[in-house]
Amino acid sequence: MTDPIPANIRALLAAVRDALDLPLAATEDDHKTRAKVIDRRVSDTHLLVNALLKQAFPFVEDTTEQLLAWTAEHPIAYTPFVFRAATGE
Repeated sequence: MTDPIPANIRALLAAVRDALDLPLAATEDDHKTRAKVIDRRVSDTHLLVNALLKQAFPFVEDTTEQLLAWTAEHPIAYTPFVFRAATGE
């Protein structure tokens, strides 16, 4: 079966997902760090998608590359929260 989503659009959507999919933070200080990272990534993502839609940044591939680069500049630099299964005790 043929993929109904063109490869360049699929790559952009994956980059958007990866930019915005941050794990929960383990501590209050980590939460503050996570908030800064997600604020920046949301802003970057919004700017690029908006520019693409307004044709100010007309190439999907360039938009994807830029989003991946900006996401890499703001890595997850905190301890993610780890869910633990209930032990029943």
